Amino acid sequence: MKKTLLYLALLLLGAAVQAQNKAVHYKELQKHLPASLAGFSAESAPEGNMFEMNEMSYSSAMREYSKGNSWLTITIMDYKGAAEMYEGSTMAWNNSMSYEDDQQKAHSVSINGMNGWFSYDKHNQESTLILGINGRYLITINITENADESLAEKVSKDLDLDSLP
Repeated sequence: MKKTLLYLALLLLGAAVQAQNKAVHYKELQKHLPASLAGFSAESAPEGNMFEMNEMSYSSAMREYSKGNSWLTITIMDYKGAAEMYEGSTMAWNNSMSYEDDQQKAHSVSINGMNGWFSYDKHNQESTLILGINGRYLITINITENADESLAEKVSKDLDLDSLP
């Protein structure tokens, strides 16, 4: 009887650990994409998806915003169940890399304890900021038709990222 209870306890513990390794559902991520942000207004409801295969999972939510001719796109990806994919995406950011030429510039960033990567297309005035959070989330902020290179960082600070599960 004790062995049966032990096996049952181990089975339940294994199921709980596996459930903890799953990415949160994309509907939960969508709650972190507000209707307006930094003067931009959402164009539609947020989109999202969830992928699961065996013990691997990831989810994403995305919303597009506009202000005049400028577009803001925010994507939240949860790689909780796909740690190798997350690590591969973020490993170079800790090396204080930077690059610049006549068309673009890019560099590692650290914003409120979150490491990431910023790139700016000088010709098209398009900026992209990618931040890694809690060893599982990637937040991508893309802004078109924008001469203010610091706007993506301002947007990241306005998002409620501390409340991500």
